[in-house]
Amino acid sequence: MSIFSYVAPSSPPAPKAVETGLTFYETYFTKVKHNTAPLMISRGAYLNGVDNTRLAHLRQAAQSDVMILARGGFGLTKIQSSFHHVFSKNFPIIVGFSDVTTLLAYAFIHQQPAIHGPLLTTVAAEPTRSRNHLIDLLATEKALSLSGTHVLNPISKCISGRLFAGNLCVLTHLIGTNCFPSLRGSIVALEEVNEPLYKIDRMLAQHKNAGTFDGIKALCIGDFAGLASQAQMLEALFQSYFPRIPIATGFQFGHGTPNFALPVGQVVELQPDPVPQLLFKGLGLNCR
Repeated sequence: MSIFSYVAPSSPPAPKAVETGLTFYETYFTKVKHNTAPLMISRGAYLNGVDNTRLAHLRQAAQSDVMILARGGFGLTKIQSSFHHVFSKNFPIIVGFSDVTTLLAYAFIHQQPAIHGPLLTTVAAEPTRSRNHLIDLLATEKALSLSGTHVLNPISKCISGRLFAGNLCVLTHLIGTNCFPSLRGSIVALEEVNEPLYKIDRMLAQHKNAGTFDGIKALCIGDFAGLASQAQMLEALFQSYFPRIPIATGFQFGHGTPNFALPVGQVVELQPDPVPQLLFKGLGLNCR
């Protein structure tokens, strides 16, 4: 029997949202032992407990098959230097996004499958097709896909590569640390929330100067929440930094709704026509 654990090592989650998230998982994943023991909810301002406590809960949650993160916010970069202790005996499939980008990057480095997708506190608010997509990604080996809207710098052939998906701001803060992965030869999917255009520019400049995106095969742009009115300027900004690789835009993942799940670390295909599509397979866990 698979074990699903639930943990909140970043900011404190809302108790009601935790409850509805647990109801979702307990309803749809019946061949599973659900371990909520590490799920502490603190009254702290922005951290769900002191560092040592959050680290201990993360270590406990890691002794499972799937580890679902309860909330983003902030906290994982404060304890990332101890991840080698957390995952010394077992490496579960990590599910989450936002601040969880730190863990997704660590999984990518260690060739472990992970899922950029809804948090425990956001999954119940996802539309049915997004929830079903997450279920299929975890519990089946179906051929799955996610469509965008159009491609900048288009090409006529499919591109394949390991997929990394994450939050641009968090990924930028990982530069120079033990959690920044080598992305050469990968397809990179990025999302962001409530960052003005000049800050996006600054982050992309940091990646360019550090060479961290050198050699990537393609970019997939998800939800950049708060910049809908500046979508064309955002596309032009990305195109100025990446003039020679395809940039597929309009994917529904990130802080908006829906937040479709993506398989971090899996070799996927980016099909450019007639609209961009990411093609991948479910992980096939025996959990339903």
